[in-house]
Amino acid sequence: QLGHGVGFTGHGPHVKVQDEVRVLDAIEQFNTLRAGIEEVRVRANIVEVVLDTVLIKKSGKDYKGLCPFHTEKTPSFTVSADKQIYYCFGCGAGGNVFKFLMETQSLTFVEAVKKLASRYGVSIPEAKGNKGSGERETVLWLEWPLPEAPKTDKTKKQARKAEEPSAVETVERPAAEIPT
Repeated sequence: QLGHGVGFTGHGPHVKVQDEVRVLDAIEQFNTLRAGIEEVRVRANIVEVVLDTVLIKKSGKDYKGLCPFHTEKTPSFTVSADKQIYYCFGCGAGGNVFKFLMETQSLTFVEAVKKLASRYGVSIPEAKGNKGSGERETVLWLEWPLPEAPKTDKTKKQARKAEEPSAVETVERPAAEIPT
């Protein structure tokens, strides 16, 4: 048996009915949480949230100010009310309202969602676990995809560097432990 409720027979994998119900419950829960997170994203106003941390001023259709992520004298931090994103042309920092809170307040994604949900009056249901079943409680949260920030030459170079292979750590084990 490979795990709780999942095993193999001579005819392939099988799953117990109770596990199928758990999977369906998890999918329903996932969709409910996803809808709640989407509601928070739609209601949240990135300009209002950024103004709590950064002094930004209207400049055309966007807002500009000094970047909270690096030291600068000339504003290169831009917030788009239309797109609901921020981007710094100086350091390449960018993202949506969730990422801004995560970066400026050292929050997890879940904490950022809860904070914005509270601020904008959105009810996010708590994830249900398997309490009382003797199993570990499972909490389900969605890591919402962030819109891609515009690519500058600097951020393209950083992305290429991040994709390059890094040094590999070698761990030596006694010959008796090496599988043959």
